[in-house]
Amino acid sequence: MKKKIFDKNLFQDAFRQLMPGVLISGVVLCLQAILIPIGTAVSGPAGAYRTVADLWQVNPLSVLMFCCFTPLMALYLFRFLSRRNACDFYHSIPQTRSCLYISFTAALLVWSLILQWGSTFLGMGMHKLFPAYFELDVPAILTWSLKISSGILFVLGAVLLAVTLTGNWLTNLVVSLLIIFFTRVLML
Repeated sequence: MKKKIFDKNLFQDAFRQLMPGVLISGVVLCLQAILIPIGTAVSGPAGAYRTVADLWQVNPLSVLMFCCFTPLMALYLFRFLSRRNACDFYHSIPQTRSCLYISFTAALLVWSLILQWGSTFLGMGMHKLFPAYFELDVPAILTWSLKISSGILFVLGAVLLAVTLTGNWLTNLVVSLLIIFFTRVLML
């Protein structure tokens, strides 16, 4: 039997398991992308001022992607490691543990990037609907979105490393924070 490094069925299962967290975070990110330009257009007279919109005006809650949403989704998806019945089930399936890890990580990464870039493009589209109020700084928006995406990748890597090293959610959180901030302390 040939061992696979990625399994599409595990990926789809992880995609389905993450749906509740994705719906909540997606609603939050989409609401802020829709309501901020509408609120600005309603509150001010047309043509009185025109602001240059960068990422922090188009998608101000995008920082929550790598600070809150991605780590919580990772801890939620890998919670089976601290539950006996679920752990026994996942370790009894014919796929290898590395296949399980890579498939679940890919689902996490895809959902996080869909949420990040989807809310950014939705916010850009909403700001384009009000040209009397906003002028988009597209290169700055895309640059900051790439930086947020790299932050998502970094935090996801730290949380997944913590999940592989420790046993429960509290120690996962503490170890992932140590991994993230210890490198900054060493640089000082």
